[in-house]
Amino acid sequence: MTFDEAHQRIVLFGGQAATQQSPGQGLLAMGDTWSWDGRTWTQERPAHSPAPIVGPLLAYDPVIGKVVALVDVGGAATQTWTWNGSDWEQLHPANQPSPGRFSQGLTFDGARKLVVLYGGENCTAPYQCTEDPDAWTFDGTTWSDHHARSGDPLGRTSAAIAYDAQTQEVVVFGGSQLYTFLGDTWSWDGSRWSAAATSGPSPRTGSLMVVDVADGSLLLWGGWWGTQSAALTYYDTWTWKDKQWTLLDPTTEPAPADDRGAMLTAGSGGPGLRPLCSQAPPPCMSLEGDPQLGLDAGYLVFDLNPPGQASICISYLLRTSPFGSFSLIGVYCGGRNGPMPRIGAQVTVHANGCANVRAFPLQGPAVACLPNGTAATIDDGPAGFAFGQSPTIWWHLKGRGWIAHELLLASNG
Repeated sequence: MTFDEAHQRIVLFGGQAATQQSPGQGLLAMGDTWSWDGRTWTQERPAHSPAPIVGPLLAYDPVIGKVVALVDVGGAATQTWTWNGSDWEQLHPANQPSPGRFSQGLTFDGARKLVVLYGGENCTAPYQCTEDPDAWTFDGTTWSDHHARSGDPLGRTSAAIAYDAQTQEVVVFGGSQLYTFLGDTWSWDGSRWSAAATSGPSPRTGSLMVVDVADGSLLLWGGWWGTQSAALTYYDTWTWKDKQWTLLDPTTEPAPADDRGAMLTAGSGGPGLRPLCSQAPPPCMSLEGDPQLGLDAGYLVFDLNPPGQASICISYLLRTSPFGSFSLIGVYCGGRNGPMPRIGAQVTVHANGCANVRAFPLQGPAVACLPNGTAATIDDGPAGFAFGQSPTIWWHLKGRGWIAHELLLASNG
């Protein structure tokens, strides 16, 4: 999917069916073309079209005024197509990227007036894949290979890629390499790669990155990280500007309507809690704001009436899967300045000696051991894990990493 500037429409081609068209058939590759004008989706009826494909790459080329699509045909051939707003045309460049390359990224380099392809992998068998570190450029006529050199970024799959008009460089973030998730940022000036940042979003693959035309910054959203026994799907939003990453919106968000009732039911029956004021007279409690949902974990804040020695209670919830039921794993009742981890809280590490902070929750490598009493700010989470007999919640400390819930004391003053 990409924006067609010439026709002021978003163009969508290909993909994979969400459901089986018939029993036993599997999820089919799609070959239809749609456009979005800001209000309505319209199915286009081109006379010509690429073959159905699960993961085509699309980018708009303002030099030729067309959408460029790179299509891999069953790992046997690579095809280059253009979309003129009503029909697809297959081009026949003298040189093209090698076939069988998957999970790469495509963008337009405005400074050099070239379409840029980066990343991807070639797989000869399941789990036998080689990441491609080369970049390719397309000038509207043919493709050119820019071979990787010493010091260039590792080959990777499913990295986020976009053009930064402020620095006139192509920016690449994250992806995965040999089943290792990456969190590095690189910029490309048309001939050389440079490491562009030392901090930013946590390692992940499959993020989306686009240009914010209002201020020229880049917006990065989401992605995922996982191991054989754990997985995280991110919903956070970051901006890239002046060669720095800034977290705009953490993964935690007001719970969707479908989850609010289940969270309220699970979170309102814990020890020390009162009946809901909507169901009983004082002493009672009422929900303050919306239930907050993070990565398979969440929390609810209850306002006590009358306050007494405690003015609020916070219930912490966990679920075993994105669509599983919620379980209450802890309640804290006290003053608003008590030890209550939540988004935006100023927290203090509480540990004998020091507490490990990890690159990923639970199973990630330790990146620091923070001494007892270290102050920090929670900017993401909670992330929940319910493996075995020890369900846990993790929080992200701004500029530091992930830390276990029980190692924090928070002050929300």
